[in-house]
Amino acid sequence: METSRRTLEKVTYVVTKINEILLLIAISIMFLLVFINVIGRYFFSNSLSWAAEVSRYLMVSIAFLGMGLAMKQSRHSAFYIFQDLLPERLRKFMRIIISLVIIAIMCILLVLGAQYALKYMGNLTEVLRWPVGYWYLTIPLGALLFIYHFVTSITEYVNKKKDADLEAEIQAGEELIEDSIFLQKIRDVETATDDEEERY
Repeated sequence: METSRRTLEKVTYVVTKINEILLLIAISIMFLLVFINVIGRYFFSNSLSWAAEVSRYLMVSIAFLGMGLAMKQSRHSAFYIFQDLLPERLRKFMRIIISLVIIAIMCILLVLGAQYALKYMGNLTEVLRWPVGYWYLTIPLGALLFIYHFVTSITEYVNKKKDADLEAEIQAGEELIEDSIFLQKIRDVETATDDEEERY
């Protein structure tokens, strides 16, 4: 049992890292293309004709590839006020139902996304003439990643305590404040003031 758990953790770590790397590459390429095009258009009156096309498809790909990772990191907007009004057992039951609905929707997106990608594999993009279906493959891939991330964290979601999300947000806010340069400057000023008072 312990070996299986460790294996699952390692696989989850690898999948998460691959997901993060794919997003990093896609975002970096999109940023560079947009930046180069802006510089070229405003300073040289010339731009890459295919940059806008690639950037557009990359933006859509990022949305699908990133939705599972965002869910895993609790980055999606969510409303727990109605769930938190329920008793503990009923709240868990509702979260199980919600989980099943989410998985069902993602499975539908996976199947329909794969069908959609295969259907338009013969269509070509306007500028680069690449098969559009290859870009659309990010839809089923994103759905598959979402399902994996969700299934591996479903126990944590179902058993999440009341007001746990609010407490996490408060803690994250406190950590941001603790790490802020502004707070550090205030502390430096207070320390300097205390040192001066001690001298006198």
